[in-house]
Amino acid sequence: MGEKAEGLLGEVLENLAEGVAILDDRGQLIFANRALAQLVGRNPRELVGLNWMSLHVQKPQVLTSEPREGTGYQESALRHRNGTAVPVLINRRVLHAAQGAVLLTFTAVQETQDRQARLQQMEEMARTSQHVSSVVHEMKNSLAILLLQTKLLSTRARLTSETGDGLAVVQDQIRRMAQMVDNLRTCADPLEPCLETVDVNELIRHTVELQTPQLEMDGIQVTTDLAADLPPTQADPWKLQQVFVNLICNARQAILAQQAGGRLYIAARAYSANGDGAGRIQVRFVDSGPGIAPELLSRIFEPFFSTKDPAQGMGLGLSICDEILRRHRGTIWAENNPEGGATIVLELPVVNRSREEPVPQVRARSGQHRGLLRRPEGTSSRACTG
Repeated sequence: MGEKAEGLLGEVLENLAEGVAILDDRGQLIFANRALAQLVGRNPRELVGLNWMSLHVQKPQVLTSEPREGTGYQESALRHRNGTAVPVLINRRVLHAAQGAVLLTFTAVQETQDRQARLQQMEEMARTSQHVSSVVHEMKNSLAILLLQTKLLSTRARLTSETGDGLAVVQDQIRRMAQMVDNLRTCADPLEPCLETVDVNELIRHTVELQTPQLEMDGIQVTTDLAADLPPTQADPWKLQQVFVNLICNARQAILAQQAGGRLYIAARAYSANGDGAGRIQVRFVDSGPGIAPELLSRIFEPFFSTKDPAQGMGLGLSICDEILRRHRGTIWAENNPEGGATIVLELPVVNRSREEPVPQVRARSGQHRGLLRRPEGTSSRACTG
């Protein structure tokens, strides 16, 4: 082998991710690369001349002092300089052309497990992707049929105005579901907001109207207190409605868990943060339920955390609300009411047209900024971030 080739081979061995050692016929190391030295916390030069068995925490049961006999992967544990054991897989090959020398490779078991876990995760993602694609295809077809049928029903001459309004709501929700299905099909981020000028009061009224039949059947009285001078802001109306629906449903379930019937109070106000003119909109959902255990207040926005029966949900509703608000540069938190029940508070920035971006995040303290404040000048313009 030429000098250039030998130099190249040495560089390859030095840069391998696996530990590499070459032993002579007495089991002493005549070469150790950097990866092996890192596994035992030493310099490569310190390892040369050592008996390879001295690197182990204890004599491996499956290996002898003459590793050149046989081949295959063996489990062992190397002794690190700091005294800790490093689990490894050892592979050995006899180098017949080098008078009985042996090539050993050392792979950290944790690295192997991590690679296997990543491969398994990739396989599971591929299977999930195929399943989602088939489901999305069928859902798209079903939604198209539903939308067509509701359109045909809405053209009937004897349709009452109430029925017509109901069909319009159904069509609206079908279109929303179709958009969600499209997001799945194109792998789009389902929570990425597409901003436009939104009247938060009107959105609250519309959402309450959609939920009123169910709330009335459950004996829950809803009261809204929406400031007349609430300024418009830039937001994604679909995403905000998703937040409002989740919060109303959560309040309903909390109320029914304690009693038959109850009260839900929804208020919206605007205030100027820190007196610097940066406007914010605050919406409060106050229920008459049992409240939230103090030790759980900091956890209720965690994904998959829930104190409800699994049949009532997966514990994702509040975490989704939290993420939607975060992407709107808003905030959301929970409080317990002194008189009982809980309050979920959310805040959104008011966008000034001249700046065309939400103001910095500022959280109001409980009980503050509930008065009616002056409407900021200007209105926001349309902008889609998706």
